[in-house]
Amino acid sequence: GNVRIDWDATDRHRIGIETKYYNNSNQRVQTNETNVDLNDVLSQDYSLDTDNDIDRSWTYLAVNPYYVFDIDTAGQKLEFDVNFAKYDRESTNTLSTTNTLNSDIDAQRYTQPGLSNIFATSLDYTKPLNSIFEIKTGLKYSNADLDNDLVSEFSKNGSPWKNDLNQSNHYLFGETIYAGYGKLLFNSGDWSGTAGLRYENSESVGESLTIDSTQTRTISKLFPSFSLSRKLGVLTTTVSYSYRIDRPRYSSLNPFVYYLDPFTYEQGNPNIRPELTHSTKFTLSYEGQPFFNVEYKRSNDAIVEVTSQESNSEEAFKTDVNFDNRTQLSASLFLPLSVIPGLDGYVGTIVSNNKFNS
Repeated sequence: GNVRIDWDATDRHRIGIETKYYNNSNQRVQTNETNVDLNDVLSQDYSLDTDNDIDRSWTYLAVNPYYVFDIDTAGQKLEFDVNFAKYDRESTNTLSTTNTLNSDIDAQRYTQPGLSNIFATSLDYTKPLNSIFEIKTGLKYSNADLDNDLVSEFSKNGSPWKNDLNQSNHYLFGETIYAGYGKLLFNSGDWSGTAGLRYENSESVGESLTIDSTQTRTISKLFPSFSLSRKLGVLTTTVSYSYRIDRPRYSSLNPFVYYLDPFTYEQGNPNIRPELTHSTKFTLSYEGQPFFNVEYKRSNDAIVEVTSQESNSEEAFKTDVNFDNRTQLSASLFLPLSVIPGLDGYVGTIVSNNKFNS
């Protein structure tokens, strides 16, 4: 559900609050078949059938009070925003496996409760300087606190469940971010553009209680950006540049192991670093709608999903890692179908070249 209430205390003061609440449950059984070629050892193929009985539920609650002060009628404005969010998850996976060799394979069960609390607040100020220039500036603070506990168990031939200490793990993660930005916008005749600078300082701490291991990472960086546009009749050309940070998903930082079958699993990586990307883009727009783009991006510490195999077993696993860098050159062209009588929409093509270095 989603409820939002706004109250205009005066013509210049608005107070509001928005709340969101979601409750979800999911029960299903996934079946996975694995074929293993053992002709050099046995005279027959080896296959596994694994039923993954999933029982997963989660609730999400968010509360967002805010305040807007229209300082004057020229567009000067002050905005204050607060967000509280809570995500509570319960998850149990039970794996039952049979095989063509009729050998005993332990049943596996993974219980993964998780609780995430996130707080964020921001203060933004906007002021038109004159008919051409406008400035925007702001501050932001956020704090994330995650508590995830994985209990891994196994059972032999229907015996009582026993804890697998090699896979169980209680993991805590916390991240605090301080950020501030300033942005100048201008619009004069056929020319318009922006120039901005954002500073960010963050600290994250990942702690595995099970193995008594703590990893701390601090980032302090400036992130510039700019854009310049020129109208040429019905066409508009735009050149833009930005430097940004993309953080890994909190779930991918969890060093938990999630098995799909006895030979295949996914694993989190607490050592992932944020991805830092320089991006330059040229855009052509027709009557305000972009139809041609060329973009070049270079990302350092690029986050890439890879699949590997254990060197001393048949097990294969998927995880996220950092490559040294990734470059991408892409172009897109979209044309409106409205030029053909009776048709509407767009037709287009996207071409992309990616290079990875690691």
